[in-house]
Amino acid sequence: MMAPALPVMAADPLPSGTKNLDFTFTTIDGEQLSSQANGRPKLLVFYKVNCLNCQNTLKSISESDLIQNNDVYAFACSSYNDSNAKTDDASISTFKTTYCSSAGDKIKFAQGDFLSKASSYNQTAGSSSTSMTTPLIAMIDADNNLCFVTQGQILADKLVSDYLPALQSSSNSGSSQKPSSSSSSSKGDSKKDTSKPSCDHVAETVVVNDATSSDDAVSAYQCVKCGALLRYEAVPNSAYATFLANTANTILNAQQGEVTINTNIWTSFNRAVFDAIKSRPDVAITVNYYYKGSPYVLHIPAGTNVDSLMDENGFGGFLYIQHVINTSK
Repeated sequence: MMAPALPVMAADPLPSGTKNLDFTFTTIDGEQLSSQANGRPKLLVFYKVNCLNCQNTLKSISESDLIQNNDVYAFACSSYNDSNAKTDDASISTFKTTYCSSAGDKIKFAQGDFLSKASSYNQTAGSSSTSMTTPLIAMIDADNNLCFVTQGQILADKLVSDYLPALQSSSNSGSSQKPSSSSSSSKGDSKKDTSKPSCDHVAETVVVNDATSSDDAVSAYQCVKCGALLRYEAVPNSAYATFLANTANTILNAQQGEVTINTNIWTSFNRAVFDAIKSRPDVAITVNYYYKGSPYVLHIPAGTNVDSLMDENGFGGFLYIQHVINTSK
């Protein structure tokens, strides 16, 4: 399944003096490191191992000069509902070898679940939502100021052209005795940024990417006045709803006496699926799924009385369904 490349979330410079978050971590090579700048700009990339946009972004960074002049740290994150986005050392090592071999050891890959750290950077950047789009990149200048936070696929050439010059000028201004100066070509930029009129944004929601059976839909908040894209957010539970709808349609439209459902994420059906099974008593269902990292197979014979397979809310977990079917034999 090919995931569409999401446009990167427009990132305005954060207010001057926005300090970087302070945390330590262990790399997959056992190295103890800190998020602090220590006099060198940093890119902190929060990613998912099974995210195509993350793969493209980190591959692009690994093949660029960014890794020579900036520290790049990559933090694996599990999504809220994707057990297949593993953060163990083996999964991270495979990701590193597959997509970032060009960087050697220039990109430091960290072990652990860093979803909460990504969320903290997201909120520091002004988002009131816990929903995020990966990859999320936090950009820190040499003086340990958090300058930008972006979300979505962003390749190295855009990072170099749109963000790194600002990181350098921010760092230079921080070490200068002239707090408002940065370079001869940008004199007065700080005053301009704080004094220029801003749009009184009126946002409307626009769907950027529809949900699939494995990934939530992504919506954008866009200003109807100036057209600015204010932020992107995942639509919670939309992937699960799509999985259920697709499953019900597969059963209803089955041309043969058995259908096979494959999922690496989901472990239950809802009433709509059970109603589809009830409407097609001639169809047997086989479900290949994972639970706590282990593969399972569920068989629902044709003509099964599905009323006993769901709770009062119309939901039935696969393990429970298997238990009921085995008990009734």
